[in-house]
Amino acid sequence: MDEARQFVWRGALLLIGLATACVLLAVVAALVSPPHIASHYDQIAYVLKQHDIAYEEIKLTQTRQDTQDYTAYAAYSVYGADVSVRLPSGRQAPGRIECRVKDSRCSLYLAALGLPPETLLELDTGAQWFWLDWLRQVLSKFGLT
Repeated sequence: MDEARQFVWRGALLLIGLATACVLLAVVAALVSPPHIASHYDQIAYVLKQHDIAYEEIKLTQTRQDTQDYTAYAAYSVYGADVSVRLPSGRQAPGRIECRVKDSRCSLYLAALGLPPETLLELDTGAQWFWLDWLRQVLSKFGLT
């Protein structure tokens, strides 16, 4: 009987150890995986975060010329928009985002914030694991990301 209890105890410890390893692996994956960049807003927010610039709002507006270029060069699908970043002080910082091939090869120009021209991360339009985004949100609440 004592041998059976010891077998069950070791099995339980093994299961607890495996569960703990899975949780730790998920946390490490959330911490080291690149951020999910799904929009131009995400691209700009990522650059601002990298430069420790606090902001309240990001606005993108396209001029008539931007929309004409988009339809005129449909084969290339160029994208351009004016950027306005509202800072906590209420100040508006103007800038520009330009992409060579619609959502790829994008650059951000925010000289008003003292930033050099930035090459932006590519948009991630592939399927994502919902739990990874959820885990990133939970970890950010604790200041871990």
